[in-house]
Amino acid sequence: GHVVSAQQSDAAGNTSLPGATAFTSGALPPAVIAPADGVVLTAAPAAITGTGHPGAEVTVTLNGQPIGQTTVNEPPADTEWLAATAPGLVSWSVPVPDLAEGSYTTVATERFGGATVGTTTSTFSVVAAPVTTQVEPAADDDGRAGMTGLLVALGLGGVAVLVVLLRRRRARQAR
Repeated sequence: GHVVSAQQSDAAGNTSLPGATAFTSGALPPAVIAPADGVVLTAAPAAITGTGHPGAEVTVTLNGQPIGQTTVNEPPADTEWLAATAPGLVSWSVPVPDLAEGSYTTVATERFGGATVGTTTSTFSVVAAPVTTQVEPAADDDGRAGMTGLLVALGLGGVAVLVVLLRRRRARQAR
């Protein structure tokens, strides 16, 4: 850890009591930027991406299985280095294998200078894309449209969301 001390004096020669605070420093753990934690996707991601300490090694697992290791990019020479929360300046990316529908847990572990800096966990889900089917109206015996609409919508995960059937009433003929 570290300790910072400070004491202030003014032009009249008055001096404050000294103050001190202790702190520890170190690199931040890696950040997983995409897919974002908790997101539901209708297509599998092509890569897990994030930010970290320039030059650090990041190992990524998906549901406990290693999928890749990479080195965090160095920031461009003409930019001021920002903390690991600055997306795009100090980034990493690991390709993702083909994924089926389901829930996934990503763990990104960063190592720098031979030591583990930190670990970040995030989750995401892959579900089937919503499908909507529109069916044209069916005709009555006399050729008029009897059913005015049918809509079947399959939502995320293939769950039927809505079915609407509207039937036009026939006018009764006087006898």
